[in-house]
Amino acid sequence: MQRIQSGTELKDVKADINERYSSLFSVFEVIEGNLKTTIAKFQNTSQSLARTTSELQEGRANAFDYFLIHQVSKTLFKTKR
Repeated sequence: MQRIQSGTELKDVKADINERYSSLFSVFEVIEGNLKTTIAKFQNTSQSLARTTSELQEGRANAFDYFLIHQVSKTLFKTKR
């Protein structure tokens, strides 16, 4: 800010900042790549977990339905001896 206030052109200040801190961009590129990979893995795992949970709930519902139908049919169709 002082350089701009003292009359240095904005483009010169920008160029100086880019030159001084350009090495930081390469550090963040690695971090950004790792973050994107981690997020993609998390999304994949989350989708797999949701699918597995849904399948388990469906299986539990089917087992309950089978049990209920079996018990009702036993009660309704009892043969008298």
